[in-house]
Amino acid sequence: MISDENGLPKADPETGLYEGDMRLTSNNFLELLGLRNTVRNLWTTKIVPYTVVSGNPSAVDSALASLQSRLSNCIRFKRRSGESDYIEVFSGSGCWSYVGRTGGKQQMSLQSNGCYSVGTIQHEFIHALGLFHEQSRSDRDSFVTVHWGNINNKQCHNFYKQGSLPSGFPAYDYVSVMHYGTTAFTCNGSKTLTTRSGGNVGGSSLTNLDVAKIRALYRRRKMSQRGFQGPGAYVGCTAGSVRDAGISQQAVNETPSAYRRRAAGRGLQRQEQHLLHRLWAVRLGSDNMACQLESPRAQGRNRPAARSRPACATSTCCSSDSVSVQVSSLCNRTVSITAWNNAALLAMISDENGLPKADPETGLYEGDMRLTSNNFLELLGLRNTVRNLWTTKIVPYTVVSGNPSAVDSALASLQSRLSNCIRFKRRGSERDYIEVFSGSGCWSYVGRTGGKQQMSLQSNGCYSVGTIQHEFIHAIGLFHEQSRSDRDRYVTVHWGNINNKQCHNFYKQGSLPSGFPAYDYKSVMHYSSGAFSCNGRSTLTTRSGGSVGGSSLTSLDVAKIRALYRC
Repeated sequence: MISDENGLPKADPETGLYEGDMRLTSNNFLELLGLRNTVRNLWTTKIVPYTVVSGNPSAVDSALASLQSRLSNCIRFKRRSGESDYIEVFSGSGCWSYVGRTGGKQQMSLQSNGCYSVGTIQHEFIHALGLFHEQSRSDRDSFVTVHWGNINNKQCHNFYKQGSLPSGFPAYDYVSVMHYGTTAFTCNGSKTLTTRSGGNVGGSSLTNLDVAKIRALYRRRKMSQRGFQGPGAYVGCTAGSVRDAGISQQAVNETPSAYRRRAAGRGLQRQEQHLLHRLWAVRLGSDNMACQLESPRAQGRNRPAARSRPACATSTCCSSDSVSVQVSSLCNRTVSITAWNNAALLAMISDENGLPKADPETGLYEGDMRLTSNNFLELLGLRNTVRNLWTTKIVPYTVVSGNPSAVDSALASLQSRLSNCIRFKRRGSERDYIEVFSGSGCWSYVGRTGGKQQMSLQSNGCYSVGTIQHEFIHAIGLFHEQSRSDRDRYVTVHWGNINNKQCHNFYKQGSLPSGFPAYDYKSVMHYSSGAFSCNGRSTLTTRSGGSVGGSSLTSLDVAKIRALYRC
């Protein structure tokens, strides 16, 4: 008994399809009404057998291999070899799939002409895993506007909403591969869906949030003592480069502050409180493993975190060998893996969307920063920046290419504004120093990294006083102003106007120190209003709609550096 029959899920009377590309079972119908959770339709073994009886088998294989890789093998797709439950792909009329596992042979249509892009194949298989369209989420009206007057009147049912979302489900995604395009089912060529600010929606490729939602759907049951069930996934690495959040550059077998020393062959132990909110930076290595590091098991007060194979008889046996990291809860949203400067990072955190992400092509964070593992932890709020400061308050530098006199002049001005709280000097023989060179773009590391620390100031475009000071303020230890944890009180981020590959540049940092100076719209460290725009519109405005971003040092910039260095 429901109050409004227009809220009932309706299939197209001619094609039998719901929302254009889904066939619904009775379970799906109940799920859309919020009367049954999708879990009953999942592939419980997390293995999805399939066969391709007509169409393009190699394209399907390739798209699914890519999807499986992005899911870090949380779900495995394989050609069918006798399994009773499987997907049969055929070249039918249009592109469509059932939602979730139906049991037995389960058809999916991928028409030869038009359905064989990677995004379309992955879209239909994600339906088969159990996900509906993004714009049919129950919370969609907080993010998008449905222009009902522009929708073909026979297709309005395609824009109805689902039942309520599970608690903690990942955020709405305007550019999800599961999102309708801006003009879907239009009757007049005008937009049927836009962001709340009027921007476009819909994506053609898998996003990080798509991945997070599949993982959330198939997450493993987290046990009360923070152990995890199920077989693990492995990441190859060199043992000598395994680091814990509180340890730098030491092999895991040589980190007594985080682990008990072990006798030969006994394995390492971790206390339960060491598990959550810990980061492992694991450099990629060979698969020739002599040791194995495991995620915790639920066995007594202490959880075995590593075990030795017979070859590992001493505490240093892994120092020149390689190690395999097993994350038993890879599909659980409290564990994430991401690529970072040629390393794999395993972070025990509560929300993988909060992970700082570098641009995959340039390796830069927020457009102009290179991050160390300490910076990564600082952004997660797990470590204070003080460990990366120039402890003597003297910053030696050298300019090997570019415009040395412009650097000297900009730093003399900055030092004067700081009343010599920080002193910049040409390098003599100091071990820790900044090497300025004319590279690709303007970028810097954040804080002191130790040893030679590069900074790029491209000759064409990076030599204004404000830009030089901006990069050196990064090197002193400050991040961008708009990434502050309290920024939403002051500015609005217009996500729909941001290039979909650059959204990571607008994530927030961990919490600010108590008493930190106020937010500054005109900071030399603030993005401009049009930063990373995909359509020429503002990506950042003040809460009242004004512009942001400055080109010169402000009094609040000075106050923040002084607060950081307590001078």
